[in-house]
Amino acid sequence: MMKTKIKKMVLLFELLIWVNLSVKVADSTQIAFELFNDDFNAEIYVMNDDGSHKENLTEHPAKDKYPAWSPDGTKMAFSSNRDDRFQIYVMDKNEKNVTQLTDLAGDNNFPRWSPNGKHIAFVSKVDFIRNIYVMNSDGTNRIQLTNGKIFDSSPAWSPDGTKMAFHSQRKNNWDSYFNRYV
Repeated sequence: MMKTKIKKMVLLFELLIWVNLSVKVADSTQIAFELFNDDFNAEIYVMNDDGSHKENLTEHPAKDKYPAWSPDGTKMAFSSNRDDRFQIYVMDKNEKNVTQLTDLAGDNNFPRWSPNGKHIAFVSKVDFIRNIYVMNSDGTNRIQLTNGKIFDSSPAWSPDGTKMAFHSQRKNNWDSYFNRYV
């Protein structure tokens, strides 16, 4: 009895703490989330917004994290360490075809689609320094948007896709910044 309670508490803890959620914008009926399995491997799942029909989309021995739906809901960007370092991938939701978009030094995480679906912003960490990059949604034309010396993170597009807000630890404390993208 006690073992079952502990297992349920651990599952609840995982759902509350370890899950990264991404709500599909196109029809708002599915939620994508990252969930750690028994061997602490992160997988990306989807389920209906009523909690039914949970499905593992990635089913891969590598860690798959930080799901982000494309604005039209047909693709999902995510981060995975399938090639030792975390890189950005895109999956076609219906066919589950996976394409690697980045092959950069360090770890690349937190993909965020632009409102029109043409670009993806992400955070690249090299030698404990994190900067924000933007690339076309097919992985081409990558540019470094920030050049912080410590930590830039949490990119968020403006509704019109011309600006980006992000967090930074530039003056030994966290603050929010805006950067014009276009």
